[in-house]
Amino acid sequence: MTRSFALAVILLGVACDNGSFRDCAIACTATTGCPDDFTCSAEGRCRIAGAAGSCEGVILDAADDAGPCTEVCEPQEFATGQDNVKSIALDATHVYWTNEGADTVVRQLKVGGTPEIIAMLQDGASDVVVDATDIYWSTFTAGTVMRRSKTLDPIESIASSQLSVNGIAIDDTHIYWATQVGNTVMRRVKTLASAVQTVSSAQAGASRVALDATHVYWTCLDADTVVRRPKSLTTIDEPLATLQDGARGITVDATHVYWTTEDGDTVQRRTLTPGTAMPIATGQDGARTVIVDGENVFWTNRDGDSVMRGTKQGDTPVPLATVQDGADGLALDATHLYWSARNVDKVMRLSRCACGF
Repeated sequence: MTRSFALAVILLGVACDNGSFRDCAIACTATTGCPDDFTCSAEGRCRIAGAAGSCEGVILDAADDAGPCTEVCEPQEFATGQDNVKSIALDATHVYWTNEGADTVVRQLKVGGTPEIIAMLQDGASDVVVDATDIYWSTFTAGTVMRRSKTLDPIESIASSQLSVNGIAIDDTHIYWATQVGNTVMRRVKTLASAVQTVSSAQAGASRVALDATHVYWTCLDADTVVRRPKSLTTIDEPLATLQDGARGITVDATHVYWTTEDGDTVQRRTLTPGTAMPIATGQDGARTVIVDGENVFWTNRDGDSVMRGTKQGDTPVPLATVQDGADGLALDATHLYWSARNVDKVMRLSRCACGF
């Protein structure tokens, strides 16, 4: 790091694990630069390298320019009084979630404020994802995939009559989703220029979907499998793992695919090249949503009411939050880990800097 920032760390001490500074916390110029693993943004703030979005809307106080964390390592209530919060998504400024009980899609500024309803009457609102311009969600009961612009233009229907849509995922060109009762994985181009297309059928209890540059991945809750297929659809489905009791959550990075087994109470991974499943964690309790970041693996235990952190190498997992009644949805940005506590109708979050991850 530069000499001036090195001196600041010596004087102030290391207050958090992510380069010792909060994202957007430090003023910078092209001349002064930033600490290692940070880059100077267009707004003149040091950003964690690779972080998306801008620093606009980030709360900064007098201590922030000096760098140390000012938060404490304990769960914070981000939104209360919701109704069976299921899925969570993030962009640079907002947190988005579905209320399965109230049939709504909601967002709130990360800096706080009043929740804003994006859509009502979304029967069994299930999964939610966002891109730069739009919000996408599924409805389990109504069996639909829907979209609305972030500027709140009229709601668009992507697909209907889909027999219990659960997980959805998006890339630059397509929306993908799984139908848990229809036992399919489907997709449609974002332009809506062509009809809904079947990616795979006869996938018993198709549950969650993940994407990388070349493949679509999914879990089958009833078949206990993890499967993938090239986005080109030029070859048939490829089973990646079988006998995965209640395969549920799924995510992928450059080298591995990760998933949870809700009934088997495990978190698993497998290389994208030929290999076998390896447990990252066992003895969980209703392992549900899983995400990865660097060497960390995070997941929720819905029955165990906990949010956990492990490593990709399978080190002993650490509880980040307990007594989180019905912990389910999970999302991560440069500063916080967010999750849903479904049974108490809350969106919660935890400071990365204060907790050292």
